[in-house]
Amino acid sequence: MNSGDIRQTLLETLRQVILRILETESWKQVTCDPIQRLPAFQLTQEVCGIVQIHGVRRGIVAVTASRRTTAAIISAVTGSEVREMIDEDILDGIAELANMVCGNMKTYANIGGITLTPPMAILGGSFVAQWKTEHPVHQLTFRGRDHTLIVLASV
Repeated sequence: MNSGDIRQTLLETLRQVILRILETESWKQVTCDPIQRLPAFQLTQEVCGIVQIHGVRRGIVAVTASRRTTAAIISAVTGSEVREMIDEDILDGIAELANMVCGNMKTYANIGGITLTPPMAILGGSFVAQWKTEHPVHQLTFRGRDHTLIVLASV
């Protein structure tokens, strides 16, 4: 499989995995906008979960959303009350979501020779984080009735 085929396989698998997770765990109706290519891997949302990919394919994937959207997803998955969530719950939740997404991507893409780092999480009211990447950056935007989840992938 060439580099372009691996990228397409990983992006399509990522899209399918996230749709499946959101539809079964939290959002009843979810759509995915067409995948966009971005000039940089830049995080601007309030909450981010990040996993790096190593091995035969190197890359980085970030799951990012507003605090409100992240809390709604965590609440739907765990049954926790949104109003009772503290920063630690939000950080743990977005990290676990990024871990689930990337773990499932790795499994279902079935490429082999890929390892994942433990997830990192960022929570902040106003920040911009940018990574230098080896591969083009793609954005997958998922929309539910009242929420938007963005995934950046450089794979």
